[in-house]
Amino acid sequence: MAAVFFMLSAVLGPLFRLARGDSGAPLTAECGAVAFGLVALFLPWDRWPQRTLHVVAAAGFALKVVTTLEIGASPWVYSLHYLMLFMWIGAALGPRVPLLWSLPAAASYVVPILLIGGDRAAIASASLVIPASVFTGEAAAWLTTQLRRAERLSQTRAQTMAGLVDATLALAASQDSDELARLTALGSAELYRADCALVLLDDAGGVLRPAGEAGWKEHALQALEEPTVAALLHEALESDEGLPAGAVADLEAAFGLHRLRVLPLRGSGDALGVAIVGSFSEGTPMEQFTEYVARTLATQAGLGFERVESARTLRDESLRDPLTAVGNRRSAEVALEHLKPGDAIAIIDLDHFKRVNDNYGHAAGDRALCALADHLRCSVRGPDSVFRIGGEEFMVVLPAARGAGLAVVRRLHQRWRAQERVTSFSAGVAIAAPGETPEASLARADAALYLAKREGRDRVVLEASPDDELA
Repeated sequence: MAAVFFMLSAVLGPLFRLARGDSGAPLTAECGAVAFGLVALFLPWDRWPQRTLHVVAAAGFALKVVTTLEIGASPWVYSLHYLMLFMWIGAALGPRVPLLWSLPAAASYVVPILLIGGDRAAIASASLVIPASVFTGEAAAWLTTQLRRAERLSQTRAQTMAGLVDATLALAASQDSDELARLTALGSAELYRADCALVLLDDAGGVLRPAGEAGWKEHALQALEEPTVAALLHEALESDEGLPAGAVADLEAAFGLHRLRVLPLRGSGDALGVAIVGSFSEGTPMEQFTEYVARTLATQAGLGFERVESARTLRDESLRDPLTAVGNRRSAEVALEHLKPGDAIAIIDLDHFKRVNDNYGHAAGDRALCALADHLRCSVRGPDSVFRIGGEEFMVVLPAARGAGLAVVRRLHQRWRAQERVTSFSAGVAIAAPGETPEASLARADAALYLAKREGRDRVVLEASPDDELA
């Protein structure tokens, strides 16, 4: 802008002299304007402080003084020169700077006219040209400031939207609730330009428990145990309008934070939790646009938690027998893939199950299956797993049981018999051997079961050897 201004100034002199019929060689002012314009075009202004641009303003007024001394006084040329210069000062240096330059400008306007003996009309024109130029400069400064503010706001919002897109893509790609909580905390803190964020998920008991955090301090976590804080967070969980200002202030005091926000993580139904964001120091208030974007992220997070929970439920259902609620054959195959030497496999089968169905009905048969599944699930050790692999056939995997595996299955059998159930069961047990495939271990347990059946049922047999039979 400065270079263009000086180039235009260099044109004004020749035009004025041509209008007077003077076609002489270019004067010092014109040559200086061209030289300064070329130099200004290539100077590294972006590396220097903004106040350096005052040199350009001073050069502009000096150019006007030299021009006046060389070609005389002309209010028409002055007015254009000063209007252009003050417009540049306002745009480049900001508000109130044109006003600061008003006195030097008036001096550069009047003094050269007095030195060359100009008329009173030329001097009097300063009372119009200088105020008009200052007003033009201030107007240019105001407009430029508004444009810069709008540009910064646009850039900030563009960055915010880019952050929302990145966070949404990350949430969509996540398949784990812990990772979702961590990404939600990070995304919320980034969008709000906050120092920390915490994600709390509502468990089955109605308690909000931490699931993911970003920059959250330990003492702030301890505040969650306060009844008042828990009540306010549950209020935020159930409210669509957000917490009132007084409640937000109470939470800020409890957590030791400023600019605190509580965002419900709401999907297609009820809120699944809340995200809390805040800063350790006071700052500029958050604009409404950021609020909307952050709430959009919270909604995406809520939908993400719903998706992960639905996927987990479907996965569990696909691995669970719908009647007995124990693992099904597919989950049994997965368990066999992880079988290790020393693990015990037990195949358990209800005796005379067809008679139960024939004599008491299929509903009674279903109840017998459920009773055996409950008996096995409630009686085995913590790491043990129970699966229904056939109509009335179950499999129990006992990790690292070795010799104790037979004793465990024997106790299961004795307790079942003591309960005087509608029918007994038989079981075959095998201990996985080193170098043996899971299929081979399963086949030995199955062979032991058939041996128990042939020996009269209602018994437990280890492997397929009659010598290892235990009645």
